[in-house]
Amino acid sequence: MTYRSTMRLIPLLLCFALLCGCATRQPVVSQTAALVNETALPEVELKSIVDLRATEETANSERIQAETNYVSRYAIPLDQPEIYLREDPLLPEVPLVVRYFPAAADGKVRKVQYEWGGQEGKPYWVQQPLEKLEAFQERYEALRSQLTDAYGEPSESTVLNASRLGDVTTWRRSDDWEDGDTEAELALSFSEPVPEDGNRGSGIVRYSEVHRIRLTISHGL
Repeated sequence: MTYRSTMRLIPLLLCFALLCGCATRQPVVSQTAALVNETALPEVELKSIVDLRATEETANSERIQAETNYVSRYAIPLDQPEIYLREDPLLPEVPLVVRYFPAAADGKVRKVQYEWGGQEGKPYWVQQPLEKLEAFQERYEALRSQLTDAYGEPSESTVLNASRLGDVTTWRRSDDWEDGDTEAELALSFSEPVPEDGNRGSGIVRYSEVHRIRLTISHGL
């Protein structure tokens, strides 16, 4: 091969090397995205509180304090919950509060509660446009699919329906699962915005807007 032909090949070789470099870096990005999505999904198996702390650390969650003291009324006594605030890439801008209730005896987390739109330590979501209901519905369906894969078809389901109190119209749906000694409850509540002069009730009875998905999973309780 002549000197001139060799010099012509150098740019081609450099381009090939750059393309190979990009190709080798791509799986790292994909693995990171998969890890973020994995930590955004609920735990469906019985795990120890130590393992779940590691999950929250991976998700870059913020540990927050409970607003009230928890009193366990189960046959298996539960400790005070560990509560974390995290972001869910599948429902961005909506605060996700995760509560882990470990058994006092062995530290196994017997109850987990996820609350999208939760208010623990953060301002509660009061006003959301009705268009946001679609995003909540999509997140609900993703959770429902995962729970069905884990526990089978729901034992009880309620389709999306609207109820009205005063001028507060709220859309709701729910699904329940039973699989041996494991139970899961998934519920969606989403209110239409109410005008400032709308009827929210008075005195002791007040009608509040709510924008929330709540999932509770319990093991052997």
